[in-house]
Amino acid sequence: MAKLIMDEKTLCRYIEKWYAARREDWDDLFYIIHRNREYGIYKIPNGNKILDVLIAVHGEFMEHFATKDIIPVCFSSPHQLLVFLANYRAYCQEELTWITEMPQEFWVHTEAEEIMRMLEDVIEMTTYCIDSYQVSIVDDSYRKPYIKMKQCLENVDIDVFMQEINVILNDIPYSIYRDAESEGRYHSIIHAIMFQLGFKVISEKTTSLGRLDMLAEMQKYVYIFEFKYSKDGRSLSEEAILQIKEKEYGLSYCNSNRKVWAVGVTLGGDKKNAFDWQKEALN
Repeated sequence: MAKLIMDEKTLCRYIEKWYAARREDWDDLFYIIHRNREYGIYKIPNGNKILDVLIAVHGEFMEHFATKDIIPVCFSSPHQLLVFLANYRAYCQEELTWITEMPQEFWVHTEAEEIMRMLEDVIEMTTYCIDSYQVSIVDDSYRKPYIKMKQCLENVDIDVFMQEINVILNDIPYSIYRDAESEGRYHSIIHAIMFQLGFKVISEKTTSLGRLDMLAEMQKYVYIFEFKYSKDGRSLSEEAILQIKEKEYGLSYCNSNRKVWAVGVTLGGDKKNAFDWQKEALN
């Protein structure tokens, strides 16, 4: 049988129809499990961990595929979409591995079986898309920084996250920007890094009291970044945190179920990178 070759339009239409056919069942599974907290998946070993998998898969697909025109609404290009699919296939494969190794009594719970089937379905869909697109542009090397940085934000490990940002900043030759160094320059580079890797980021978000520098939303956390440029190497991270609090940048998220983190970052200095940062919980 000849291999199906998909163009951009066919790829997006396939994913939209695939998700539309499953969305109602996934929504039902999600809300049934959350309503019935006194039995079922909550009472088995690693039940909360399995529930986290459901939240992650349900949330990611709601965020990225519950819309028409996936490109360019959620992804700038087929390359970015396929990199996201490759990243998510790797995540689902990793989670499915340990779930299938659960003891026999685990499988008496229908919800657990449904979550396992969901992961298998996602893996099959992403593989089909990656293998069928007309140009092979998904490189395994793209997955590694995304997965590592995503894990950092999911674990509130801002130290390692910023170190990964610096790996990229440190590789930019000084001669390129020596006459145009500013907070905006660093900010734009970090935004571009985050966006291209597949994170949902918003820069210069306006509130009633000002404009926050950058917002990054995860399943469990919301991160509000404030960047400060320091030419003389003096740390301004505490000042950045104070600005986030005084301007109440996180107010609209404080009543949500997600933890809101303020992250102040000082940029510049002798090394021309992010040389200091602090974090503080806002709720």
